[in-house]
Amino acid sequence: MAIKLALKARRQSTVTCYNNKWATWVSFCGDQPRKIDPLHPKPCHMANFLTFLYCERDLSYASLLGYRSAIVNTIRSARCCDTAHLCSDPLVLQVLDGVKQEFPKKQVSPPLWDVFLVLRFLRGSSFEPIARTTIKKLTQKTLFLVMLACSRRISGIHALSGLDKDIEFAKHDSACFLTFLPEFRAKNQNPLSDAQSVEIKSLSTILNHDDEDRLNCPVRIIQAYLAKTHSYRLGKRRFFLSLNKTRRDISKNSLSIWLRDLIRDAYRDALLEPPIGASHTHEIRKVSTSIAWSKNASLESIMRAAFWRSESTFTDYYLRDVRVNRRNDTYGINALAVAGSTITL
Repeated sequence: MAIKLALKARRQSTVTCYNNKWATWVSFCGDQPRKIDPLHPKPCHMANFLTFLYCERDLSYASLLGYRSAIVNTIRSARCCDTAHLCSDPLVLQVLDGVKQEFPKKQVSPPLWDVFLVLRFLRGSSFEPIARTTIKKLTQKTLFLVMLACSRRISGIHALSGLDKDIEFAKHDSACFLTFLPEFRAKNQNPLSDAQSVEIKSLSTILNHDDEDRLNCPVRIIQAYLAKTHSYRLGKRRFFLSLNKTRRDISKNSLSIWLRDLIRDAYRDALLEPPIGASHTHEIRKVSTSIAWSKNASLESIMRAAFWRSESTFTDYYLRDVRVNRRNDTYGINALAVAGSTITL
């Protein structure tokens, strides 16, 4: 019962993941010649379990870290005790280091699709001038630029609040601050922590008034989107609204579909076949942070924008090889808002 109550404090997706991993751990403990109490293991038991997962289940280094995290966090919640010894024990660390050495260092791969091609498309006649574009096109443009500017997961973008009290613009519209709905908790956020907000910076601070890149300023587009949707918000809680007449709450899947369609339309507009990776909208988060890193944004600011706790999360799983030093690579895009920063290429 204690474990069930402890897990209720976590996101449902995390609970499901932890349940599966905990069940594997309990089964392993029960199969040992000298049965192990799953809630009171010794570091050697953890080391043996990780070795079992690697040798018998052929799991990767990252998967082993996931199992360790699930076990120690469940035990910590259930027993209200410190479980640091299960993570920092020399034997446990040596097992993980040994597994890590078995895998060749991951090569930094290029993006699955071209973000600059999409940005060029967003400056075109399908989206500008704003006053004449459709609500669908304006929604797609706003969604893409907001994701690029704040580098959050689609779940976080889905949970942005559209209430007036949760949207704030800085002096001279140099930035926009968006707050999440109070019930939202990010994947790695403490359930008891305060609600967060994200900062979307304006390109107006680094561009001239007649610069074409201002067409892709996220603050400008947010203001246009709020004005366009003001008449039918009527207290709707979410920032992004449904495109149909019912104006029901949208799902995370709806946001992904809008982004996927936008990327494919951009490729077709350029008379190119959309790549297989065009359906991977999570790539926006990877490309956004990678571009910021390539243009010397601090790792601290990137981690704060993407809400990561560990530097290795970015370097091991999100870093992309983005080459943005030559004008031809960017289709004439010279400035953009990414990962909580504004940069020039």
